[in-house]
Amino acid sequence: MLVAQNQKLKIELKELIKPFGGDINNFERYRIIYDFLSRLSKDKKLKELIEELKKEAQTKQKSVLLKDGFFNCLKKEDLKISSNLWVCYLSLSSMYQALKKYQKASNKKEKLRLEKYLDNVMSDYQNKQMLDLSLWAVSHYIFDLLDKEMILNLVEKNDKNVLYFDEAKSFLFVAGYKIPIAKNDKTTNAHKILKYIFRDNANNLNSEFFYSEIAEDEFEDLEYRQAKNSWRRYYCMCQELERKIKKHSNNIVDNFLVFNTGSNGRIKISPAYLTDK
Repeated sequence: MLVAQNQKLKIELKELIKPFGGDINNFERYRIIYDFLSRLSKDKKLKELIEELKKEAQTKQKSVLLKDGFFNCLKKEDLKISSNLWVCYLSLSSMYQALKKYQKASNKKEKLRLEKYLDNVMSDYQNKQMLDLSLWAVSHYIFDLLDKEMILNLVEKNDKNVLYFDEAKSFLFVAGYKIPIAKNDKTTNAHKILKYIFRDNANNLNSEFFYSEIAEDEFEDLEYRQAKNSWRRYYCMCQELERKIKKHSNNIVDNFLVFNTGSNGRIKISPAYLTDK
């Protein structure tokens, strides 16, 4: 029931925002934004999913200069969606509010002013791209949460085909086992490696990941390439993670990771544990 409900929500949202980047006029794009935000506010589940994001946007909106309700100071770093998703939600929300004002305006002069403003905003290429990006980012944030809920629902039923890392609680689910990775909210090396694989490379779980990439991207180890034996540290981390997984699965989950030594050291999930093999 839950899986079917979440899949239905994903399909509906995807179909709703799909035309935005196509050959449509500006006000059709506004209709998509309006319908999208209305859907999020009226559906109980969706409303709960974005509650934290909405709060963050409301808290931080004062730090972003606005002009007539829209951004005029976006810098390159503001477009890093992973760390500033609230900017995307706020950009959509600001347009939603402007559209509501337009709908409620009874004064003809005020209505024409708002209509001109909205047309100017969407006619600007950068603004249009930002709104398109915002729709994509917020919708995929929701899709990720819906997918997570579906996966955890399967985990609770002891589905042995589930392969998932719960980053928030630091549990690895594999072969029907729930394996604790870090305790007491500590961010351990093992936790970081699994986060790099399962979150940062969620769409590439069957890929190989070089120690050098993990060192620089996850551990911010900028000296990795300068030291000849830097690989040893990451090789030991993999060994430690392997021992933990084996121990908490009663020695059933063995060789979950495939990893090697040397300057070209790399790691990957054993194909035996990939659910789409």
